[in-house]
Amino acid sequence: MSRECDGSSRGQQAEKAYIEIRDRIKKGIWGPGYRLVERTVAEELGVSRTPVRAAFERLFSEGLVELVPNRGAVVVNLSTEDAIEILQMREALEVLACRLAVPRLTDKDLERLKGILVEMKKAVHDNDLFRYSDLNGAFHRIIVDASGSRRLAETLDLLKTQTVRHRLTSLLTPGRARSSLAEHEAILRGLTRSRKTGTSRYAEEAMRRHIEGLLASLLYTAQRGGESTGL
Repeated sequence: MSRECDGSSRGQQAEKAYIEIRDRIKKGIWGPGYRLVERTVAEELGVSRTPVRAAFERLFSEGLVELVPNRGAVVVNLSTEDAIEILQMREALEVLACRLAVPRLTDKDLERLKGILVEMKKAVHDNDLFRYSDLNGAFHRIIVDASGSRRLAETLDLLKTQTVRHRLTSLLTPGRARSSLAEHEAILRGLTRSRKTGTSRYAEEAMRRHIEGLLASLLYTAQRGGESTGL
């Protein structure tokens, strides 16, 4: 029993380390090129080096860090070109998610989406971009979950994780947060109409326009300030 408890505790510590490191990378606290030393990170997080090492390996598999032998890890500097490529892949998969989700969406799903939009609007009003980004992820997750495809969900999670800093930076583009909110409202309208008509076309079109808007914002940010640092 004690071994099981020890294993559970180690797993919880590894999860804690992973979430904390990922969030600091996401928020730009540890930016591209930042060196993550096992011992230093472990001391900051109040855990041993073993869960930190496990967190590094998980973040490496997600493309957020590079592992450096005997040095720990370094936060990846994802280029704008890489981010664009990932967004193009994401567009195809998000549209597919809409197509698969439409016949499976429930009234409860639509109500949850409406509720998230209310919170997203408040986050825009409060200029709380981190909160908005989290809500944005929850909105898309409902659609992906409704698709019923586990592999699709896993692939999209990986793609979104890799571009998290770029997505957050894009929200700093003047007017982008409000445009993004309007795009999500259009997605909900598209899902509702598609569900009523039995064709996913309206939802697919709205999702495609949203990703195109995100791509345009990313390009604008890159042109104005060089490489984007971090939807």
